[in-house]
Amino acid sequence: MKIFPETTNVVKKLLNFSVTRTLNYKKLKIPSIHGIKVGLSNEKWMSGLITKLTNITEGKIFWDVGANLGQTLVKLKTVNDSWTYVGFEPNPTCVYYLQELIKKNQLSDTTILPIGLYVEDTLLELETYGDDADPLGSIVSNFRESRTESRKKWVSLLTYSALPESIKSEKVDVLKIDAEGAEFDVLSTLEPLIQKYRPYLVIEILPVYRLDNYQRLHQQNKIESYFQKNKYCLFRISKKGGYYDCLDAIDFIGVHDNLEHCDYLVCPKEKRSHFD
Repeated sequence: MKIFPETTNVVKKLLNFSVTRTLNYKKLKIPSIHGIKVGLSNEKWMSGLITKLTNITEGKIFWDVGANLGQTLVKLKTVNDSWTYVGFEPNPTCVYYLQELIKKNQLSDTTILPIGLYVEDTLLELETYGDDADPLGSIVSNFRESRTESRKKWVSLLTYSALPESIKSEKVDVLKIDAEGAEFDVLSTLEPLIQKYRPYLVIEILPVYRLDNYQRLHQQNKIESYFQKNKYCLFRISKKGGYYDCLDAIDFIGVHDNLEHCDYLVCPKEKRSHFD
């Protein structure tokens, strides 16, 4: 089949099937639906970080803002399946896949909300650049100006205050945000949660690249000010061979172009001693 890769890809998109894979010494059934499937090798470092956080955290609730195809979900559930997972995902293609992934593996205490989090209750266009489940999809207009071919779909976004009380009433212990340029909007609407529950934050902040990239630099500055205002300290997640290595305390993110330096743990200052 490798001799004819284009033919193989076409066939995969026509067939729906599942394969069994091992992650963190546990078996998983990975559905492939019209060529779309979760990649277990993506963000390999996340398993190590989740292991560290679940070992030091008394609670057991994990919110994942930007669940995509379940890259973080499968890592959490194979590290510690006693944790409750709540995933937010506005892309309907990804939501359907997530539900199939959950059903195939009979994952308990797992909720998928088919929405994004935002500063207002609205509909916005999600722009994707590859297939319909593209993890680079963004609601931020022209976030990736260098990419010329894209497709758009309308998606639903809600504020934190609009969420059901049954979702908001439980203490959140770890909050992961991967919003492809909309991180500050997510942080803004979740400020009541962050101030009340003081969760650990795992967040991707993509590089500014250069000083004249004003839009990204402005957003990054606002995020850093937000952390300072809410008394959070910043750690860059260091990796070795793609796996979690350690946490490097930093004062600010700065202007850089290194995609290996995009992932951060943001810790309430009162809990910083856990990482000394």
